[in-house]
Amino acid sequence: MTERPDFVGGWSDALNTLANGLHVARLTARHSRFAEAIAVRRLAEAVYVHFPKLAAKRPLATPVEVVIAVSSVCQLSCRMCGLRRIMKQPAYAGRTLSHADLAPALAEMSHWSPRPYVKFTGGEPLIIGDELFSMLEDCRRRRLPARVSTNGILLAEKDIAAELVRTGVDVVTVSLDGPRDVHNAVRGRDFAFDRTVEGIRRLHEVKRAVGRQAPLVQVTSVIHADNFGRLREIYELCRTLPVQWWNVQLLNFVSPDASDAADATAREWGYAPGPWRAFANDALRRVDARVLSLAVTWVRRQRSPFAISLHHVGGYDADRLRAYYAGSGAPLSRKICAVPFIAMHIAPNGDLVFCIDYPYVTYGNLRESPLRAAWRSAPARAFRDHLLTAWQTAGCYPPQCNRCNWMFN
Repeated sequence: MTERPDFVGGWSDALNTLANGLHVARLTARHSRFAEAIAVRRLAEAVYVHFPKLAAKRPLATPVEVVIAVSSVCQLSCRMCGLRRIMKQPAYAGRTLSHADLAPALAEMSHWSPRPYVKFTGGEPLIIGDELFSMLEDCRRRRLPARVSTNGILLAEKDIAAELVRTGVDVVTVSLDGPRDVHNAVRGRDFAFDRTVEGIRRLHEVKRAVGRQAPLVQVTSVIHADNFGRLREIYELCRTLPVQWWNVQLLNFVSPDASDAADATAREWGYAPGPWRAFANDALRRVDARVLSLAVTWVRRQRSPFAISLHHVGGYDADRLRAYYAGSGAPLSRKICAVPFIAMHIAPNGDLVFCIDYPYVTYGNLRESPLRAAWRSAPARAFRDHLLTAWQTAGCYPPQCNRCNWMFN
C-alpha cells in the first residue's frame, strides 16, 4: 500500500512483523484499486533507485503519480510546515484550482497506461469543498485511484464527511501530532485536536452508515522536538480511534549550511535559488535521539490493531537519528530520488513542478498544454539531466533534498 513496514528484531518483533503484514494484506484486499496503483508506483521507483542509468535511457512516457495542491489556503499555522510559508508567495497566495481547471488533465490521465494515482493536497484541500468533491467524482468515473491529505478539521462537519465518502475516494490521510496539548501547540489553534479527532470518528461513522469500506483512513505523525517524547501516547491515541494505518515520518527540514549550498547548486544549474529556507527550523531539530529510539522500539513491540509504517534512515537506532536531526548538510543516503522521474506535481496556480515542497523549477502549466507534452518537454528533460549528473558525479542529490522524507519512505 502506501508505505513499507520495516520491523526487525527477535521473535517478538518477528511476530509483530507478521501481524503487521496481515494488516497490510487485509487492507490491500479491501482497497485493491489503490493497492494496484501503489504497486505500480513502487515498481517504477525501484527501477529508478536501483538502475538509474538504465531508466534514464528509457524514461517513463507518463508519470505514475500526480500530486495536486488544489489550494494554497489553510486554517492552521503548523510549526513544521514550510509549505505554508511557500504558499504565501505572490505566485501562490490565495490561489486555488477548480474542477474546470483540472477536468482536461483528469481526462488525459485516464488514457495513460498505466493510469496514475492522484493525491490531492494543499494548503488544506477540503477548503474548496464542492470543487474538490467534483474532482474526486471525476477520478472515480475515470477509474483514477485518489487520495486526500487533510488536517481533518472540516471532517468534523457531517455533510463534508458524507460528501467525501460519497465520492468514492480511496484513501484519506489525516495529520495528528500528539495528544491535545501537543497537537494544538504544533497546529497553532486551540480547537485543532478536538476537531481533528471528531473528524476521524465522523468519517468512520459515515462509512459504517452507508456500508462502505472506502476510504481507508490513515493517520500521519511527523516527529520533531515538540512530540518526540510523546510517541507512545500518539500510538495509544490511535488505538482509541477508527484508523487503519499509522504512518510515522521524520521531520523534513533544511539547515542553514544546506540552504547556502542549495543556492549555489541552483545558480550553477541556471535556476534562481528556491524556497528551501521555508523549511529551516532549528528549534524543531532538538530531538533526543536516544529517547526517540527507545520509543520506536517500544512501538515496534506492540501488537497493533492497525498497520504501522515507519519512515526511516537505515533504522531507528540512536546514532542514525542523532545524525539525521543534527543538520542536513551531509547526505545520509546515496539513494536517488525517483520523484522527478515518476511523479508530476501541480501547484495551486497550475504550474507543473518537480517537487511540491520546492516549486522552484516549472516545466509547464496545466492550463496551457497537455500534461504528457510538458512531461517530455525540453525544460523537464534538462532538470532531470542535472539531477542524474549530480548523482552520478557526486553520489548524492542537491543539498536541500538531504532530509526530505520523500527520500526515506
